[in-house]
Amino acid sequence: MSRSQRYDQPCAILWINLDFQSLESQSIHAANANPAHIWRFVTDLIHAAVRTTDTVARRPGEYAVAVLLPQSDITGANIVAERLNERLKIETIEVVDGTNVHAVFHQHAVSFPVDGGSAKVLLDAVLSYSSGD
Repeated sequence: MSRSQRYDQPCAILWINLDFQSLESQSIHAANANPAHIWRFVTDLIHAAVRTTDTVARRPGEYAVAVLLPQSDITGANIVAERLNERLKIETIEVVDGTNVHAVFHQHAVSFPVDGGSAKVLLDAVLSYSSGD
């Protein structure tokens, strides 16, 4: 973020919430699935949709992933989100006993400088959106 500010370049944050309730409603086995297995699948999908210069981060215990997209604006973040959505249409997560379910994500993006001038402001914006404020 400081690099974006220093060089006056855009930077976007794509916030991705995994909808565990959707997984559980598709299969009773999903409720018993290993969360680490599900997150491994999710991060593999996300890493396939982003550039090597992008940063994917998740705080343990959270059902969300933040993707920092340097030198990207909202349009770039939406392209990444669309790539991810296309993958979700064809990929499934194998949970227990060979049962497959589709992951469902809710996504929101913000960008510097349009939505805020600091990392804190951008994170507050994306977090308020994800909490429904």
